Amino acid sequence: ASGANNTSDLANACHVFSAPGTYTVTLKATNPCGTSTKTQTVVVNPLPEMTSPNTAEVCSGRAVGLVFSSTLPSVYRWAATSNPNVTGESTTTKTSGTLTDNLVNQTGIAQTVVYTVTPVSAPQNCTGLSQTVSVTVYPVVPAPQVANVNYCLAENTAALTAIALTGHTLNWYTSASGGTASTTAPTPSSASVGSTIYYVSQTNTVNACESARSAITVKVNAIPPAPAALAVTYCQGQATTALTATATPGNTLIWYDVATGGSPLASAPVPNSTSVGTTTFYVSQKSIFDCESGRTAVNVTINPTPSAPPIPSQP
Repeated sequence: ASGANNTSDLANACHVFSAPGTYTVTLKATNPCGTSTKTQTVVVNPLPEMTSPNTAEVCSGRAVGLVFSSTLPSVYRWAATSNPNVTGESTTTKTSGTLTDNLVNQTGIAQTVVYTVTPVSAPQNCTGLSQTVSVTVYPVVPAPQVANVNYCLAENTAALTAIALTGHTLNWYTSASGGTASTTAPTPSSASVGSTIYYVSQTNTVNACESARSAITVKVNAIPPAPAALAVTYCQGQATTALTATATPGNTLIWYDVATGGSPLASAPVPNSTSVGTTTFYVSQKSIFDCESGRTAVNVTINPTPSAPPIPSQP
């Protein structure tokens, strides 16, 4: 175990031990007067050997977190070879038991950062063989495309939607960070007026890298009140004008000729005074959020024109 060339007659002999262990070295000095012998115990410590993985994967913007290990208790000296497409790698030597670099991929394809890790046994301070560790840095996953949603009070709602990239799955959250993801899109409630924010990210199904979260604001808007309008009276044959009603500022009047259902009229109706009787029109108002009020009835009454009084006969 001590290796070859176990003897030497040189004044400054050098020997390389082939294995760790405890050895006895004997020195003999001889002259015409005789021989003197002296022994020395030599302890040869083992070298640490790396046992941790030589590859790692990380999503862009995350710390590598690879924990080093070796055959002996050791400290670890490590440094990266610079990759111009990645930021965050330590190109100057660090000493720690974990590869802590936070790596950011500046491109749209996977990049590799190569580290050299050297174990140094403690407390013997013996330097082992270096290990090369290749870290794959996956590109940033963009947040999914979303759009805010508006509903009217008590309107039927549908599950929220977002656009994910091919090969990605959506993750739904109720908070901007943390929380537990759901793969089922939430269906908002329209039971009360107000706004609720939902969040959605997307995850690459191959490398499990998750994007930042996009926010979707769901706003439930109030139903405007029915507009104010007055009944109108005309005489038969009298010239008429378009009906009017008072809408809330910013809202639009919608005219109908039926109390429910039906299609909106193209514009405010102009009553016809040809025939005597009462006709009822209906008017609602619609907000900028497309929420429509109930309908107000507007009665249009056409009264008969009185006949001219008889002319008395002359005596």
